[in-house]
Amino acid sequence: LEAGAEVVKVGGSDSRVDLLQVLEDLAAREINDVLIEAGPTLAGSFIEQNLVDELVIYQAPHIMGSETLGMFHTPMWAELSDRRNLEITDMRRLGNDMRITARLADES
Repeated sequence: LEAGAEVVKVGGSDSRVDLLQVLEDLAAREINDVLIEAGPTLAGSFIEQNLVDELVIYQAPHIMGSETLGMFHTPMWAELSDRRNLEITDMRRLGNDMRITARLADES
């Protein structure tokens, strides 16, 4: 707060913030670009609620164990038919890593 930050309280339920209300508040302030660097729960919530325009995914050349933390936690998606397709818009190598830019494909 001393640095000039403003704290805004928004509603929610089940101890979760209403993400749409957050984005609507930001839009009312003419903040139209929001970068979300989050853990799997918050990232999964944005994906499940279809509140993401673009994903930028960095993939390192590692194979990790099956018990490691996933990229998205999406408990509402229980079946293979719940999956969302991606439209890859850019792929580039950055050192040993890959940077993948994608949009959620339109549901048809």
